Amino acid sequence: MERSASHIERLRDGSTVATIGGGPAGSFFAMHFLLQARARNMRMRAVIFEARHSPSRKHPGNLFGPYKGCPRCAAGISPRLHDALTELGMRIPGNILQKRIRSIAVSGDWKPVCLNIPEGREMLSVFRGTLPHARKLSHDSFDEFLIDTARRQGAELIGSSVNRIFYDNDRRPVICYDIAGQEKQLKVDFVVFACGVNAKITSGSGRESATGLFRALQPAYRPPPLRKALIVELAAPRDWPELRAGRLHYTESSTEDLRLEMCSILPKDGFFTVTLIGGSIDDAASKGDNLEVISKFLSTPPVRRILPASGEVHIRCICTPSISVGTSNMPYAHRAAAIGDMAATRLYKDGILAAHDMAKDLAGVILERGIDADAIAKGYGPTVSRFQSDNRYARLIFFLYRWIFASQTWSRIVYQTCASERKSKPQTRRSFEEIFWAISSGDKDYREIAWAMIRPATIWQILTGGLLITIRNQPVSYT
Repeated sequence: MERSASHIERLRDGSTVATIGGGPAGSFFAMHFLLQARARNMRMRAVIFEARHSPSRKHPGNLFGPYKGCPRCAAGISPRLHDALTELGMRIPGNILQKRIRSIAVSGDWKPVCLNIPEGREMLSVFRGTLPHARKLSHDSFDEFLIDTARRQGAELIGSSVNRIFYDNDRRPVICYDIAGQEKQLKVDFVVFACGVNAKITSGSGRESATGLFRALQPAYRPPPLRKALIVELAAPRDWPELRAGRLHYTESSTEDLRLEMCSILPKDGFFTVTLIGGSIDDAASKGDNLEVISKFLSTPPVRRILPASGEVHIRCICTPSISVGTSNMPYAHRAAAIGDMAATRLYKDGILAAHDMAKDLAGVILERGIDADAIAKGYGPTVSRFQSDNRYARLIFFLYRWIFASQTWSRIVYQTCASERKSKPQTRRSFEEIFWAISSGDKDYREIAWAMIRPATIWQILTGGLLITIRNQPVSYT
């Protein structure tokens, strides 16, 4: 039986909504919440807690200071994320933009498939934090740009971690945090958890983890399953051809003693950001193990063809963040919800866009439907379920992707299929190339990509434009 409208708890004019975490998820939520509230002629207060903006020691009385630190992310801006930024009226400034991606190269055990960025689409690279320190303008970061944009739209920033959170007698969340060594409290009407799965809590600080904080309001919450990634920042000569070309690489670099499932090399201004996922990363238990994996990866033939010689490339930064590879359980509660990778994300691709979409949807739900547990479950629950459903298709796609590019035969067939299509069709009618573009750029949902991969026309194209021509081109052996 549906509840009557009088029993649904709603935000009122002057309500306070807090976001714990000022990364992309938190900043995007504050932006969309304030924009949608103004569209409804509602006055709202949005507060963001972000520890990386903690006040400097010289000015301990301030509520926040300059951004410091790194959220440990490869930091690529996909075409769809660029579209979302454009819709918000945001243009990445030159001091934040690292490289405009001009093409994508997908390399297997044969020649690479090269994809130019289609007209009207944009792919960019940025640094999300202030590391590595060796780069120019290390104080300029994408995350600071986002949070500054949210502040210009009216959000308040508090540069502090959250120590604990609880419900008061009226079942309103109360957030406890430190400023200038003193604990403060903020009673809010709704709280958004956007801390991220890599939120660090100082040992002995008495603070709860991000998971522990949310479980104080929703004991049934279970975080998504996680997997380890290895991200390496490699300094390289700025005039190196691959950096000048702005080419993003995806490579199949597994060997007998190097088990990798996902390898990307993202160009930046004087750097390559290498991201590795796979069994060898999962098993690495120390810094030495990670360095050994990096050494093996850099010595593989596909990578040697991309990067400068060993004497010209230098490791400037290494991190091993956790990445979400599934969906959480019960990421919503009474007057509270989790977004970003605390809730769900897009498997292996475009986590920032996923955070944006969840933030936008949740903002609309709490303004339109209500802020009690039932309203959030009915309005925001389908958003989380949509990611869970789409990621089922992603697992099929990446299984086929790895299987194809680990085989020289199938790599050659796929390369030949692309080559045949380019000879026979104009750019606008290359459906097989479009599939590769969508997988590599994240420009479509996984469900749409999966169905495009297995449709009869695609299979026929592989057979006639790839397999048969490959067989015909095989050299004949005479005895």
